[in-house]
Amino acid sequence: IRTFPKRVASGRCWLLLLALLAVTTAAGGATADARALVAQGQKAFQNGAFSQAAADWQKAVEAFRRQGNANEEIATSISLASAYQSIGQQRRAVQLLEVALLLAEKTGDPSRVTRVRSKLGAALLLILETERAALLLGEALAAARADNDAKLAAAILNDLGNLLATQQKNAEALTAYEES
Repeated sequence: IRTFPKRVASGRCWLLLLALLAVTTAAGGATADARALVAQGQKAFQNGAFSQAAADWQKAVEAFRRQGNANEEIATSISLASAYQSIGQQRRAVQLLEVALLLAEKTGDPSRVTRVRSKLGAALLLILETERAALLLGEALAAARADNDAKLAAAILNDLGNLLATQQKNAEALTAYEES
């Protein structure tokens, strides 16, 4: 076994510590960059620059995916889907939300799964996949009620009202809107 003088060993410890610090700082910087893209996309979306918002959010989704940050990836994917819907890319929004739902299910967070299900159900309504939309919105509504999440339940009921209205079930649609 070869031993090093204390000074050499101490120097190597400092080098190792500096290397670890650099890696940690780089990872934190990547997170900060992704969050800056999210904020930039939000500002663009609010200003009606939906294509720019989509571009920013797509970069952020990819960054969060590389980092393994599933929660931020899911949240940003929901925003990105809204931008796609705003520029008429309904099917692309659905595809993105389907991936987000799979990811949400892997996280094991029931409230996150409920939120993505509700968004996917609403997106499916826009491409006239009403049976699947009804199933997802029904599941999401039951889960939101079980969690006592009145705000999410109200949004889902509004989407269900829209679904029922497209099916010419006006009395049921009105009931859903009123309950919302």
